[in-house]
Amino acid sequence: MSFFNPELIKFRNTGLIVYPKEGIETVMGDNNKTVLSRYDSASIKNLYSIITTESAGPAGRMKLSSLEDKKYFISFLWSDEDKNTNEKKIFFDLWEFNFSWDSGPLSVTYIFDVKNCTLEQAKENIYKKGSGSGNTVIVLGREEEQRRIIEGKITEEIYGISKEELIKLYMKEYFKSENRPELPFNLLNKQNFYIE
Repeated sequence: MSFFNPELIKFRNTGLIVYPKEGIETVMGDNNKTVLSRYDSASIKNLYSIITTESAGPAGRMKLSSLEDKKYFISFLWSDEDKNTNEKKIFFDLWEFNFSWDSGPLSVTYIFDVKNCTLEQAKENIYKKGSGSGNTVIVLGREEEQRRIIEGKITEEIYGISKEELIKLYMKEYFKSENRPELPFNLLNKQNFYIE
């Protein structure tokens, strides 16, 4: 299955690129309605808001809202069937990237389901589900290539600014919808998730 066109979401100073997978629009919630409505242009953003505010759990408090400009996220929304209940659930991989290495941003992965958003559950999901599929790895690689192309162009054009200012400039450019990378193997269905 392929992804819908990515959604770009801003949380404070943090950029979030979301790749929704085909099929998530059919997953039903407790109220017998779809969890993510294609007619509600805030449904994906609302889903992510459950982890951008403090979430209490057995592992203590996790806060992802106080992020610096040196971090950004790429996420994949997908569904999986619970083997015990045969119920479909929505999960999302959340890949956090931090500009701390010369070889490129260092990444940390979390896997959440929409009903369990504690850090402990996210770690458990990685052991159960794995930290990414082949499709995920291809998309992340293309996104990193695109980020480096933009960084290279800006570096050539602008001299004499600090590394922090440079990061802000090219991340602003990187987070424009027209700057998403081309994806191979029909990984993108070229449709928007939302129906207007």
